[in-house]
Amino acid sequence: MQLFSIGEIARRAGIATSTIRYYERIGLLPPSQRLNGRRRYDITILDKLNVIRLAQAAGFTLTEIHSLLYSFPSCTQPGNRWQAFAGKKINE
Repeated sequence: MQLFSIGEIARRAGIATSTIRYYERIGLLPPSQRLNGRRRYDITILDKLNVIRLAQAAGFTLTEIHSLLYSFPSCTQPGNRWQAFAGKKINE
């Protein structure tokens, strides 16, 4: 499995490295792997970053996004997660 630097992930995601560090610090992203003290990421982290960006564009707060990502049982389908949260957001 190939691991990428924070700079490469940031470039591919179109965001700043500081954003990735912040998301890690607040728990939106899992802690990165470290190689010689440097952050290294599996390419699948881009999927999670895309979900975060999409949820923000839909008006969700970072707290709501954290719940969207982590408050459901791991077997819950993504569509069911979105549906549950979208219904609440529409009512707001």
